[in-house]
Amino acid sequence: MKTLIRMKLAVCLLGVTMAQAQIETRVYELKWRSAEEISEILRGFSIRLETSPSFNTLTVAGEPEKLALVEGILEKFDVAARDFELQFYLLKASSQEGGIKNGIPEKIAEVIGELSSLTKYKSFELIDAPNLRASEGKRAEINGQGAISYNIAIARNAIIDSDGETRIRFDPIEINFRVPVGYKEGRVVYGGHAGVRTSLTVADQETVVLGASRLKEADKDEGVAVVTILTAKLL
Repeated sequence: MKTLIRMKLAVCLLGVTMAQAQIETRVYELKWRSAEEISEILRGFSIRLETSPSFNTLTVAGEPEKLALVEGILEKFDVAARDFELQFYLLKASSQEGGIKNGIPEKIAEVIGELSSLTKYKSFELIDAPNLRASEGKRAEINGQGAISYNIAIARNAIIDSDGETRIRFDPIEINFRVPVGYKEGRVVYGGHAGVRTSLTVADQETVVLGASRLKEADKDEGVAVVTILTAKLL
């Protein structure tokens, strides 16, 4: 009986030793993405995972087949982030006849013409044309001040290659407008505010109308509409 128990114990210990022998530990040095970013993808795997922000490395312990999957993910995601450029056109729009003011590019003037035929707006004046450069997967933001102040923020974005076409996904993009109405204790006081918050996908070189926001200007009873047009360009 004791011999049988010893044999069973020996088999169990051999099984543990073999299982331990299948676990490997490897250190991966990342070139383009941060260790924390990549670890977000790997946390669902049955592996032991440690990150080093100082050295930007991942230490992974797991079975060889799991490590092969990890290496496949690193090959796909640890690549240089692509950059893109967003050209915004912020236009004050009115229902009164007046055409287009302030030297708007021809391509944007064509979009405005289509917009005018579909809406009540017949007069457009360029407020500002901010340019925002950003990197794939990174938050980006730009601000501007004037008769109408604005903040444009991209929380999340991704560049998608599908069916031979490259598109940029924004999820979401948010634009807020505010109207300065005076000063108090040396600081600007704002009145009405409005904005646009939307998720969308835009092709390279595509121009889209994001929407119209209605604001009440200082010392005026009537509100004003601000139309936002966007052109996206991969760099």
